[in-house]
Amino acid sequence: MNKNFNISNTLSILRLLLVIPIAILLLNGESTSKYFALTLVAVAIASDWFDGYFARKYNQVSDLGKILDPLADKIAIGIIAVIMVIQGAVPLWLMVAFISRDLMILAGGLYMKKVKNIIPQSNLLGKITVGIISVYLLLCILRFDELKTLSEVFLYLSLVFLIVSFALYFINFLNIIYRKV
Repeated sequence: MNKNFNISNTLSILRLLLVIPIAILLLNGESTSKYFALTLVAVAIASDWFDGYFARKYNQVSDLGKILDPLADKIAIGIIAVIMVIQGAVPLWLMVAFISRDLMILAGGLYMKKVKNIIPQSNLLGKITVGIISVYLLLCILRFDELKTLSEVFLYLSLVFLIVSFALYFINFLNIIYRKV
């Protein structure tokens, strides 16, 4: 059986495809659409957890999965963040930080593939960062006044974790690039 055709990669592809209806629902602007979008975001978050679970449980870690999983996260977060900026719910500077970090990590991964023929795997701190950003974006989609303080806490947590996780990715990048293998 093809190692790339597995449950984990199928879930990552599903998460990528969910971005389209999520974006359409968020751009719709109706309050009922917002709740349908939240439901789909919850499904996407669950699929992210399950794809990692199945990859480890059934030894389905593949090079394609190492690319698809973080790519699905980056695309989903990037598109939702752009929509939230357009709607005034997320500050522009934070969206720029999200997307800049992800583009630099992507560029570093492509460089490692070309120079060392290594596809780096996401690390735990990167996954935690995605989780914190996801909670922040969910709070921004909800836009309840009662959650404003919690939303601000997650805004700054997102920023701290973006910086720390990028530093960890950068250190890992340097270690791989300068390793004499």
